[in-house]
Amino acid sequence: MNIQKLKNGLINLVSGRKHNILQQEHYTEFAPSLENKINIFKGCWVSKLPINGFKEGYSDTFNDDRIYGCNNIYPFMDKNILELGPLECGHTYMLEKLGAASVTSIESNNIAYLKSLLVKDIFNLKTNLLYGDFRQYIKNCHERYDIVVASGVLYHMIDPVQLIKDISKITDVVFIWTHYHEKGKAVKEDSIHGKYKVYKYYYGNITNSFCGGSQPYANRMEREDILDVLKETGLNDITIIGENPSASCFHLLAKRNIIRQ
Repeated sequence: MNIQKLKNGLINLVSGRKHNILQQEHYTEFAPSLENKINIFKGCWVSKLPINGFKEGYSDTFNDDRIYGCNNIYPFMDKNILELGPLECGHTYMLEKLGAASVTSIESNNIAYLKSLLVKDIFNLKTNLLYGDFRQYIKNCHERYDIVVASGVLYHMIDPVQLIKDISKITDVVFIWTHYHEKGKAVKEDSIHGKYKVYKYYYGNITNSFCGGSQPYANRMEREDILDVLKETGLNDITIIGENPSASCFHLLAKRNIIRQ
């Protein structure tokens, strides 16, 4: 199914336009089933859902070694977690399975949010799933979380430096998986955010499985600058859990060293 076609159909359904077409395209005549739910987004799944017979998706977000690696160092058991950009709630599913006390998960892409709601329903997740811009949520947040999970979001930001700084105000622990700009690699545009340089990456053609940012481009940081910003904010106990230099990405756990009196 084409995502734009689905969105147009939802608009038409609400407005009452093209009702004769909608009767054929946006209703089902099959008995209620799990397959019916999944097929609402047939051809658009990114994740491999842990369901027998499910053959879509390419990403193991429901069984991700990066999340297991973080859990080995900093167990999610009994933690209050803020998750940024759940996409299809694969990591959300894992966090609950690993014993999180609570998960608040924020998604700003409306189609990804609808898919996440579907996953939440299928697996009976208890997560507080919110629709909105997590940058605005964090800026106005008065709560503190045991850990913020920021997997696959930093390199989709316009201002990744500020996101790290804002995260540091609401937690003492953050998990990050991100791509970074390879030092020395040529790009057409770069800019300065404070004392850090960021590099502009354009998305190009967007497909049904697009899971990037809201703008036509995003700004990536250099690897060492990511670490330096974390240290600058006080999240200076950093463990590099894994890295793939050929893909210019790594995942890490950063904690604040708190001296107890």
